[in-house]
Amino acid sequence: MYEKTGLKQNRNVTLDYLRVFAMFLILFDHLGLMRNPQWFLGSFVSKIFAKPLYIIEDFGKLAVCLFFLLTGYFFVPSLNRAKSRISFVLKRFTVLYIPTLVMTALFFVFQRILGSIFGSATFFFQFSPRQWLESGTLFGFFNGGCTFNGALWYLIPTMLFIALATFIYNTSVRGGAIMQNTILFLLILILFFIGKKVSFKPISVLCSYAWYLPQIMVGTTFYFVRTKTISKIAGIIMTFISYLIIILGLRLFRLDYYIPTPYMPSFLYALLIFVVALKIDLKPNKVITFLASISFCVYLNHVLFGALVASIFEQLPNKIHYSYIFIFSTLTSLAVGTVLHYLIERPIRKLLRRL
Repeated sequence: MYEKTGLKQNRNVTLDYLRVFAMFLILFDHLGLMRNPQWFLGSFVSKIFAKPLYIIEDFGKLAVCLFFLLTGYFFVPSLNRAKSRISFVLKRFTVLYIPTLVMTALFFVFQRILGSIFGSATFFFQFSPRQWLESGTLFGFFNGGCTFNGALWYLIPTMLFIALATFIYNTSVRGGAIMQNTILFLLILILFFIGKKVSFKPISVLCSYAWYLPQIMVGTTFYFVRTKTISKIAGIIMTFISYLIIILGLRLFRLDYYIPTPYMPSFLYALLIFVVALKIDLKPNKVITFLASISFCVYLNHVLFGALVASIFEQLPNKIHYSYIFIFSTLTSLAVGTVLHYLIERPIRKLLRRL
């Protein structure tokens, strides 16, 4: 969901707060109003903030935009520490992909055990082993197969950005990033047109996610401006070009996000929040640091473990107020995210740092 660097230099603790804020926005959307549009508390918040401000999907897309900006911002310092560009891509893919596979496998076992104990099948029992494989490995997104963990789509543009930007950015030359960014933008434009014309579905699907990349690139541009690699004027120009390419992507691939449910207000709000966060220097907080560290694993599992717990409570004969169900499902997502972080994600990161 974002690239963590462990880098102390130029670190802004406020971005940890921003990460946690985005994580809870995702949980509010997916475990809250998406599951129960009639939930009074969620509906009230949505009517007060989301609807008047034209924030779509009850803050879900706003949170995704924030995560994209964070990914781009931390990309350059991560790349600068890499021994080689090929190893950097492989390591980043490993950190993103292995926890995804393990989480899906664990959930498959968990829900099967749960069903055998209580003698009742859950929503996830309907899927065949092939569908589990398609969803957990992301193949379902490319072949039109099963994608019951829809939140995993985020990994596709993230990994596409890493693969492209790693071999395009010249971070060792001050100011040279402007030309590198321009080249990357041109490549994205080419991907847009290829994706529109190529009939081979996996390629067309991959290219259809390319319009998200300019959002990540804005985060990278902000890093270059903050470290004075490029001027503020150059940063404004690059951000504006990114804006135009996002609009082009919406027109080509997601006209529904252009009209009638506009995507861009959510991105612009995220951009404004990100700019403010870079100007604020909040003090470190152990709880925030911890929640920020597990946020990726929480994102991976909440649509499965969190939603499963919510569905169990929803089926109880004695109805429980949905506010409690939301709390229980959120705590479950946080707990599973903690386990995945300490048993899977963190050991992988430590191992890769030694290689």
